Amino acid sequence: MKLLTFENAEKLLKFGEIYRIGYNALNQGEFLYEHKDIRNYDYSLWNQDKLNQEEIKKDFVLHGKMNFFDKGEEEWMDTENRLSSIHGEPFRKWNGEPLFILNDYERFEDI
Repeated sequence: MKLLTFENAEKLLKFGEIYRIGYNALNQGEFLYEHKDIRNYDYSLWNQDKLNQEEIKKDFVLHGKMNFFDKGEEEWMDTENRLSSIHGEPFRKWNGEPLFILNDYERFEDI
């Protein structure tokens, strides 16, 4: 398993590929993620006057689709701003949990 960071995401994630992503902090589980690209975080709904414009250039999101198959979900949803790397930190789920790419034999409980 690998902690998903901005640096390794650019190398590891390929367009159209599906990855198992695990988390085990506040909550635990995994989801499938279909990668499209990495984009700058969308701050369009924020008050731009209070944001440091240089700092937000370091904020990224994984853009694609995700599916919580382990929770019985059947539909895929857009990631929107749910999977983000803020100020160069590792990618996290919307509630702050670090994300890990899981290999075939690995489980989220191993994180």
